[in-house]
Amino acid sequence: LQEPLVRVYARQLLLGLEYLHRNSIAHRDIKGANVLITNEGVVKIADFGASKRINTNSTNTGGVKGTPLWMAPEVIKEQQTDKGWRRADVWSVGCTIIEMATGRPPWSQYSNPVTAMYHIACVETVPPFPDSLSPQGHDFLRLCFERDPLKRPDVTRLLLHPFVTQLPATQVRHLSKSSFPQRPTTGGRRTGPGRPRSSQYLSRRDGLRTPMDHGTPQNRDNMDKFDLGHTS
Repeated sequence: LQEPLVRVYARQLLLGLEYLHRNSIAHRDIKGANVLITNEGVVKIADFGASKRINTNSTNTGGVKGTPLWMAPEVIKEQQTDKGWRRADVWSVGCTIIEMATGRPPWSQYSNPVTAMYHIACVETVPPFPDSLSPQGHDFLRLCFERDPLKRPDVTRLLLHPFVTQLPATQVRHLSKSSFPQRPTTGGRRTGPGRPRSSQYLSRRDGLRTPMDHGTPQNRDNMDKFDLGHTS
């Protein structure tokens, strides 16, 4: 995907995660296959099979959960605590952005998932950043891939980053207003007339597609709708 579209999807993904985290829910399996797109260009977070409502009095989230190539180091090492589970989803967001920009999973240079998990957990490296992303995109990814979960920003802080706030209007003119809702101030409840809930980003797989599906035959008719290479 081109960077302007990656930025639009990344912002909506963060809004959906912000809603979950404010309601003490960890998704624990954020990846491209679980980020669905409607025909209007609205992101929906799907597949809550690995998610869990976190008890603030607990000290562990219940072991390794998620998909290996998208797991945070502390998840693989089973060191994720009640204070850091939100940050593990942030690591997975960074992996998903790489997946959107390249069309390949992060750490795709390793054919064996166990080898990739070893490098994620034990080697002080991060996956290669896509050359197609701008310096702002690389800076955003550096924040997502902070190896110390206590230093890794939460989704609310990431929503203030220029990568997801500076979106040229002429390059996203195809998206409906629902793609840019106002953020709720408390736990997804409405705080004013017409203010939509961030839970609109949570959905089941009913006729939706992932960001990786734009090139499939059934979606080629919609390619022009998602082509950000032309501006008015």
